[in-house]
Amino acid sequence: MNNQKLFSDFNKRRDAIKEYARNKNIPLWKIAADMGINDGNLSRKLRTLSEEQEQDIYSRIDRLAAGVGE
Repeated sequence: MNNQKLFSDFNKRRDAIKEYARNKNIPLWKIAADMGINDGNLSRKLRTLSEEQEQDIYSRIDRLAAGVGE
């Protein structure tokens, strides 16, 4: 896989997470706070997510949207 395709895949995954959070009305800073990091670090982390990390973020979004742990 060339670097441009890899970069494109990361962008699509990052954008999908952002859109999912937006559709659930969860701001990125809230996800970052739940992870114990600041929103700038979350943005950086979104650039190089493993599938496990990606699923963790989706789970956090769902939990925050349901109001669990607030």
